[in-house]
Amino acid sequence: MKRMLGLVLVMVLLASAMPLVVMPAVAYEKKIPCDDGDNELTKDELVNAILPYMLDEGEYSLDDVGDASWVYAYWDGELKTIVDQADRTVTFYRPLERIIPLSSYVTEVIRSLKATDKIVGVIGDLAKKKIFFQELADLPSVGGGYGGIYDYEKIVGLQPEVVFVYGEERSDEVADKIESIAPSVTVVRMSCSYMGCKPDVYNDYVRKLGYILDREEEAGDLFDFQEECLDQIKEKVETLSDDKPRVFYTLPSFFPTRYSTVNRLNVIHEAIVSAGGINIAADIGTDTSGSPDVNSEWVIEQNPDIIIAGTSVIDYRTDKPTEAEMEDVRDIIMNHPGWENISAVNSDKVYLLGQRLFSSTHHSVGPAYLAKCFNSTLFGDLDPKALHQEYLTRFQGLDIDLDKQGVFVYPEETI
Repeated sequence: MKRMLGLVLVMVLLASAMPLVVMPAVAYEKKIPCDDGDNELTKDELVNAILPYMLDEGEYSLDDVGDASWVYAYWDGELKTIVDQADRTVTFYRPLERIIPLSSYVTEVIRSLKATDKIVGVIGDLAKKKIFFQELADLPSVGGGYGGIYDYEKIVGLQPEVVFVYGEERSDEVADKIESIAPSVTVVRMSCSYMGCKPDVYNDYVRKLGYILDREEEAGDLFDFQEECLDQIKEKVETLSDDKPRVFYTLPSFFPTRYSTVNRLNVIHEAIVSAGGINIAADIGTDTSGSPDVNSEWVIEQNPDIIIAGTSVIDYRTDKPTEAEMEDVRDIIMNHPGWENISAVNSDKVYLLGQRLFSSTHHSVGPAYLAKCFNSTLFGDLDPKALHQEYLTRFQGLDIDLDKQGVFVYPEETI
């Protein structure tokens, strides 16, 4: 009976309140609307707010009674809380309608959860990614992005209810600034980059986003898809003996200043293992970070069977990168001084992979590409591009044809 009453109220009130979704929100008091202050909205409290409103005699606005109806019907009359990446308890009193994600990774998750209609502002460099974020690139920019400066007046002026900032310490100043100039705005520390956390931790962030955005069913659909992708690989990897390829993952754009790789703290390590490979740097530098540096001599000594080069040269583009562009990146490894006798170089098993394959909710298709690089015979019937295309169409709602707009593995013909 409780839910039925709430549903009726939602249909009546929220239908008439639809224009409010596109209008600036007011600075809400941090309490459940129409509640007496004990953070438990009862049927009597809701009815006592709605009836006076309908008679034009109450103290509550249409926004108040509409949000209260939603809280009563879908939140069981209670507030919502989560623990964010900075281990802070964050409380939500109303359904969210206006949000600003200060991270393209969080933006991608929000789109996976079919909640982009709630986004009212985006970071500055999102406009540079017009192919992938085509429908969001024209939203108001709040600055930031790689090396950019945030426009705090613009952020506050867009009147968001919630701003998502990175969870790492480097964003402490950003979070503190927003909270100091706009106390009514809720700041959530959550990166969702996937690169900096384990799969179960990352999935917990996605689950929390689904929870606070009222998109729990969509989060479940995403998890099901990710599991289906990984299961196709897992079944065959389990048939392998201990004779698995030894893999070195690196970022050739840093050579020769740095030889960056990944250890067991990094999610790319998880992707390598799930795809049937052995990460030769699994135990390097685990006391510092998930992306340690090694030296050239160490790589030569380890003699990896396969080298995976992460690069942003291959990505979503209006056209495919040229052969020359991709070979220029690959040649950094193939012709690197002293590496000519490394097994991976000798056997021509050096592959370029798009770094985006391991970021945000893309990560479910990354292992499929790796599996084909590691063992094209065993995974002969696996089609990474088809999984990738399904992700783009089904979860990102994008009209991108991977046969025409970008490359994500090179050389493709060898896998």
